[in-house]
Amino acid sequence: MRLRRRGRSSRPGARSLVLRADRPHPSGPPSWTVLTGPGPVHRIDVSVGPAGAGTRVTVAIATTGRLWLGSDRRRLTATARLLLGLIDSTARAPRLVVAAAITRTGPGRAELLVGRCRSGEWELPGGKVEPRESEAEALRREIDEELGVRIVVGGRVGEPVDLGDGLQLRALAAHLEDGEPDPQAREHTALRWIAADELQALPWRAADRDWVPALTEMLTVT
Repeated sequence: MRLRRRGRSSRPGARSLVLRADRPHPSGPPSWTVLTGPGPVHRIDVSVGPAGAGTRVTVAIATTGRLWLGSDRRRLTATARLLLGLIDSTARAPRLVVAAAITRTGPGRAELLVGRCRSGEWELPGGKVEPRESEAEALRREIDEELGVRIVVGGRVGEPVDLGDGLQLRALAAHLEDGEPDPQAREHTALRWIAADELQALPWRAADRDWVPALTEMLTVT
């Protein structure tokens, strides 16, 4: 991101600020690094937290001296608001929904756990990632709430699915922890363990159907 104050300057580039945003976790805010810019600016700190029904983004600019904007308070305020708005648009992490591809090895075959929705369609269980949660943490929490069991979370299955309205659905492989009881249908009307040859004929929810080839491969290899 590049910010530049309009007007002339006797020092080339002195009125530009170039920032880089790195997001260590998809569900968290980015960290900001000053790549080039006025000498006094040496650090940008961004923190994100809840604020009523929305999100509060706080930006702190650390300097070693007077900013390149001089003593013009109005211009400083306007530029600070611009910076806050631009960082705000990137600090808000994409909203994620995670689903668990829970498998087990049955007699002579691998099986996948699916849940039936009230609409009669079937899906992988899961839910939304809350702020400050990793995908794995969110999935463990959701499965404990929905099925009453603890799981071990593995890697990604298939490609993310765009749900619209800023939501993205991702599937992660998983299996029950040792000694866990049978999952309970707390939020679904029914649960089933199915094999690879049953996946294609199942009436899936539209978003989950995109994973059928990847799920088939996973069950065939397992």
